Amino acid sequence: MNRSFHHMAIAICIALTVATSAVTAQERPQVRLINDVDDAAVRLHPVTPYLESSSVVLVDVDLAKVNIDAMLAWLKKSFGMDEVPENMTAAAAAANGFSQALKGAGVEHLYVGLSTRSLFDRGPIVVIPCKDTTVVKGLVSATLQNLPPDFGMKVHVGEELVLVGPESTVDRVVAAKGAIRPDLILPTKGKDRLDHTLVVSLPDEARGDLVALWPERLPEQFPLQFSPRALAKDINRFVVSWTLPPNPAINIQFECEDTQAAIRVSEIVDQAKTLVPQLNGLMEVKVENALVDLSADPKALADVLGSVLKPARDQARSVAKMNQMKQLGLAMHNYHAVKKQLPPRHYVDRDSKPLLSWRVALLPFLNQKALYDSLKLDEAFDSDANATVSQTQVPIFDSMVQSVRPPMTTFRAPVFPGSVWHGDGPPKRFRDVKDGTSNTIVFIDAPPADAVGWADPTPWEIDTEDPLSDIFGDRDTITAVIMDGSVRVFTREDLSGGKLEALLTIDGGEVIE
Repeated sequence: MNRSFHHMAIAICIALTVATSAVTAQERPQVRLINDVDDAAVRLHPVTPYLESSSVVLVDVDLAKVNIDAMLAWLKKSFGMDEVPENMTAAAAAANGFSQALKGAGVEHLYVGLSTRSLFDRGPIVVIPCKDTTVVKGLVSATLQNLPPDFGMKVHVGEELVLVGPESTVDRVVAAKGAIRPDLILPTKGKDRLDHTLVVSLPDEARGDLVALWPERLPEQFPLQFSPRALAKDINRFVVSWTLPPNPAINIQFECEDTQAAIRVSEIVDQAKTLVPQLNGLMEVKVENALVDLSADPKALADVLGSVLKPARDQARSVAKMNQMKQLGLAMHNYHAVKKQLPPRHYVDRDSKPLLSWRVALLPFLNQKALYDSLKLDEAFDSDANATVSQTQVPIFDSMVQSVRPPMTTFRAPVFPGSVWHGDGPPKRFRDVKDGTSNTIVFIDAPPADAVGWADPTPWEIDTEDPLSDIFGDRDTITAVIMDGSVRVFTREDLSGGKLEALLTIDGGEVIE
């Protein structure tokens, strides 16, 4: 097996072991809570009437400690975002409005419960204690309209609360008497508890059968060796609590049978940390009596989240950039269809002095006709008449590079001997591209150091001695628009050995493999 599979298997095994951690009802002593919860508090808890004997998870979200705007600002700062994406901003605004409306209706906490039976119902039960059930029902019902009908969601109004969940789950828990589950009910504030909590604890009647499924030993090829069955006997309950940004924190606790069990669990956690480099320096492991406590340093937590999210963020930016460049390619083709030629490298005055860039010529074909009409084409981009307009931010030219702020752009036309942009004659036509439109580069996402204003006509001249250095800069890949309108990503290796020169020229007669 490869290392990735080892680690994944270990993670699944540990997670399932925690979830099923216990012994049979006959073997297992009464659950000992780290923070005592008396019977009255458990019976009077708003969730108790809707818990099931098969309930395994309970989440408690303190709505007063949820600040959507602060979370968005923290994400932007921590992950180095220039601007928060519009879709994320819109989602945050909707969530913020929903949250504020719930608070206005007297909602302080949201509870989410999951039982083994509700797994088959395709959803958990959400319990929303509130003062104004009419408002909360309306808010929830409006939100559920965005879900497909086959989800079968139901809203039930009780006494000073609203239930939401799959219809079968809601009907079942409303008809039942509720289960007394002190192992799932936590006090509002306890030792090391943060604002929000998630508790995993299996009911006794399910433990015996489940524990019997766990092996005594793991296969020898696993890099981490422990007994899943012994671990299941050592752990009574698993609790995660967290605080949201702007001051994020997380705490994980394993409540064990005794001190020796806690020591054994902590040793497994320490071994697991060595297999996941991101966990080193993130989680501090402490053992106190029968409790294994893991706490994360806030800064280290932000760094780890950043490293996890960065690839996804970079991929999203890459896809967005390719879509923008595809629009440039389409605009070029539409321009040619109308003008019977490619856009000029730049507009010039009577003395052949460059005035405005090729990007200006494409504006009408990029849904920017009004912006195009506001420019004086016989004056320079930075003239008194054009300076303000040329500072306008045009989304299609935003190359989404942190160091390149609009109206600057890295979308450039490479000027190279024999290229479509070379020479001071009339603009080229498709029929001039003898090497074939699928074999010729027309636009490139240039290095940040070569960014210019989108209206600036300054040519991007490529060094004939070392074109790869000019094109790539310190990057390993580039994105380019091909003359046929397609967009391709190239590596240095792809374009070495004269291939770049062949792709830049329009009539070189080179064979490109």
